[in-house]
Amino acid sequence: MGVMQRWILTLVAACAVGLAGQAANAIPAEVMTAYRAYMAAIEADDLQGALPHAEEAYQAGVRARIDDETLAALAVNRAQLHFDLQDFARAGPAWDDAIVLIRRTGADRELMDDALFSAAFAHHVAGNSSGVASRARAYLDYASAFGPTQNVYVAHSLIAMSEWSSSRIRQAGRAAEDALRVAEQIGPEVNTTNMLLAKMAAIAHALRRNRVDAAYFLTLSTDYSAALGDADPEHHAMSAWLNYMRRNLTDRQRQDLFDRTLASPLFDFDMPERPQPEPWGEGIVTAVDAVPRRRATPSYPEQAQMQGMEGLAMVQFDVSSDGRTENVEVIFSLPNSVFGAEAARAVRQWRYDPATIDGQPVRRVGVQTHFDFSLQ
Repeated sequence: MGVMQRWILTLVAACAVGLAGQAANAIPAEVMTAYRAYMAAIEADDLQGALPHAEEAYQAGVRARIDDETLAALAVNRAQLHFDLQDFARAGPAWDDAIVLIRRTGADRELMDDALFSAAFAHHVAGNSSGVASRARAYLDYASAFGPTQNVYVAHSLIAMSEWSSSRIRQAGRAAEDALRVAEQIGPEVNTTNMLLAKMAAIAHALRRNRVDAAYFLTLSTDYSAALGDADPEHHAMSAWLNYMRRNLTDRQRQDLFDRTLASPLFDFDMPERPQPEPWGEGIVTAVDAVPRRRATPSYPEQAQMQGMEGLAMVQFDVSSDGRTENVEVIFSLPNSVFGAEAARAVRQWRYDPATIDGQPVRRVGVQTHFDFSLQ
């Protein structure tokens, strides 16, 4: 039985007692009139027609100051209809009203669990990021006794997405990791949500300079994207970043990364193999790569710094045969383009000892580098 059905039965019982004159606080006629019209529409499976009557019954109950238990039932009916009709901008605040009343009645944990979760989800879909995080955290506090469930996973995911949309990358990364830990326990799936959660966790670890952790989650994200058929529009950029990160790990760190991915249930799926191109082509054995001679550090974007925003950028460029950087391209810039712009500006000032083949200077194509913009 769903939330709305349970509360309908509660309200029916309360109304019956009130009409018989056996309750301490009888239900006013204006409430009952609106409620009967609501019930008639529900029985006719007319949710759209039921909505104005549910709203009127609730508002009439507020005006009449009826008892909290009956008013809570009316509030849940109203919130559930907004939710079922996908009017999430109204469903979120309506669920908030219901939650206040449910708390007053001391209702069972399952009712509060449903209401808090519905509120968080509605605020998320409506784009109210602050509403999402606070309600989802309240739900998690309340639902902790239930252990790992699908709703717990979704709540952590909602917090991660809310924090990310507010450019709080570290907080988003922590919530994303929490969601993925629950996913490990309830049965991970290869889907877009888990792909994005892994990316958030990777970026948060990169900002904290936890290179193995960042590479682990970035491997998960890019593998999910590949398995989904490049579902992530940034797949190729993330793959380039992952290759860069792996090249900069020590042998021991690469082994740790391999062992961790092998043991994790999150990687228990088939992924298509993809060939990795050689940067110098085939048959070249006497190539010497370009070596940095002068590298300017990018400035922290002033507006981002004032807002407390952190970010990452990856830049790709060529090194000409005389050691200059050319064709500078921002591969990705998260969460704002200003980080990529500053990174590219710095890279254009870099100078290299050029690459050589058989001792002769040559152009080096596709050099990649990564920048952390961290306030800590």
